[in-house]
Amino acid sequence: MKTSIIHIQDLNEKVLKKLDQQHIPIAFPTETVYGLGAPYDNEATIFNVFVLKGRPLNNPLIVHVASHEMILPLVKDMHEDAKRLMTHFFPGPLTLIMKKSDQVTSLVTAGQNTVGIRMPNHSIALELIKKIGKPMVAPSANISGKPSGTTALDVYEDFQGKIPYIIEGETSEVGIESTIIDTTREPFVILRPGAITKEMIEKVLKKPLASTINNDVVAPGMIHPHYEPDHPLYILRGDDAHIINYVNQKKDALFIGHERFLPFIDIQKRSLGHDTHEMLRFLYHVLRQSNHLDIKEIYTHDVDHEGYMNRLLKASKNQIIDV
Repeated sequence: MKTSIIHIQDLNEKVLKKLDQQHIPIAFPTETVYGLGAPYDNEATIFNVFVLKGRPLNNPLIVHVASHEMILPLVKDMHEDAKRLMTHFFPGPLTLIMKKSDQVTSLVTAGQNTVGIRMPNHSIALELIKKIGKPMVAPSANISGKPSGTTALDVYEDFQGKIPYIIEGETSEVGIESTIIDTTREPFVILRPGAITKEMIEKVLKKPLASTINNDVVAPGMIHPHYEPDHPLYILRGDDAHIINYVNQKKDALFIGHERFLPFIDIQKRSLGHDTHEMLRFLYHVLRQSNHLDIKEIYTHDVDHEGYMNRLLKASKNQIIDV
């Protein structure tokens, strides 16, 4: 199968109908990461999403919508505070776990009675959902366990010859997957941190979130290995001078991190940016680039951001070194 990177304008009704009939997913950009999409009610295509990614069937999928009207048939018993969060954060990098209706297949929810709903803040993603005319499931467009794709070329690397189309877009603006909130019990709880922080959510709700994870609900990113590069990754914790000194003793290694470190690093190095926003945006892309370098290990540093550290700790298998 030939894989082409195309523009959204190239997707006409005939092409979409053929994809639907042949049960073939399509990759497309969102503001978080690229997604591997299928209509939410086409079980054969959804199953192929799991197969292509190598994703376990007990790892639920998020349903993406293009309007508030699309949400209503998918859920029941919607909490008033969930509506408040939708009003404030949709479209955006936030997923809300709600009670599912009978319209949502158990294949999407891994057999649970809840479903994650998100409205991406990306014109191409919204246009695609509108073209298809129904919500779409769209886990990250990468092989499961590896860093998510944030550019069309990232996706091409993983799915060349496996899917016919990748829709072109800019590098994903956010760079990590959405924040996930369980709204099915009170107080609400964050199941997966992201760019929308606990403080931002509590400011809208005017009440605190729960401080413990809800173990009864499984959400994407909570189980199975995630985000791991090919080489061992270590997180250094300490002041800048000690981190620089430690890294410069290493051979056959790569340092990735904030731009402030790079002038003082003597080994191979890659910048993640000048601030947390840039570091979130480029983390996965740099981790994917590291797979092509002649190195034995990767070093980085901790950052004061829960969503960033959630991904970094998983990518490193929680390997932290105090320096």
